[in-house]
Amino acid sequence: MLELGANIWLTHTDPNFTRFKILFLPSFWITNLKIAIPFIFVSLILIVEYQFDVIILSFYRSESDVAVYGAASTLVTLLLFGTRSFQLAVFPTISQAFENPARLKKIYIKSTLAIVSIALIVITMLSLFSETAIRLIYGSDYLAASNVFSILLWVLLFSALNVPNSRLMVVANQQRVMAIFAMLSMSTSLILSFLLVPRYGGVGSAWARVVAMPFYTVPTIVFTQKKLCPIKWQDVKANIVPDYLFRKIKNNA
Repeated sequence: MLELGANIWLTHTDPNFTRFKILFLPSFWITNLKIAIPFIFVSLILIVEYQFDVIILSFYRSESDVAVYGAASTLVTLLLFGTRSFQLAVFPTISQAFENPARLKKIYIKSTLAIVSIALIVITMLSLFSETAIRLIYGSDYLAASNVFSILLWVLLFSALNVPNSRLMVVANQQRVMAIFAMLSMSTSLILSFLLVPRYGGVGSAWARVVAMPFYTVPTIVFTQKKLCPIKWQDVKANIVPDYLFRKIKNNA
């Protein structure tokens, strides 16, 4: 409620923060409600997807198994705050550059490379020392969570890939398309959970979650590349190689 109040205040205050006014026009609220409904739908899907793995696991396994899975899942959720923070930081920049294709490509490429690189480093380091991390945080009784943790860590990669693409789709007012992709991912996760959890327990639940994520990530990337911000290999080289080197390579080609 505090966040909602703060958002209303910020969006209904003059730039100098001296006057506050809420419009009571029905058309204003109807328009904003139409925009908000897809966001609400996506949020509900994410809540279901991130909670139902634990619920389904509890149907088939003991409380101790659920606790072990919950320990690993909680750590990954905490790590996801990193991608969330990056998302909040990059969104205003993408919004400002949306009408400038050249600048948008530059921001899109550099933000994607940055967050994916960081995610891969974190995944690699924590995968190598997963048992140590679990032991330090939870103790030796939860060492079984290290296997689940090593699998769930790959959620970070797909979450990182989702950041620039999802934010770009929001700027382009494509929330409804996002909701369809989110529903596809959630449905896949639920189906895989019911197939894998009875036999493999927490490990099966972890794999169900990881395997389902590309059903959101891949369509958003394809949609973004086809409709919003087409990127060519030349664009990538131009933004990751220093300008003087790029010109030299181009002249020698």
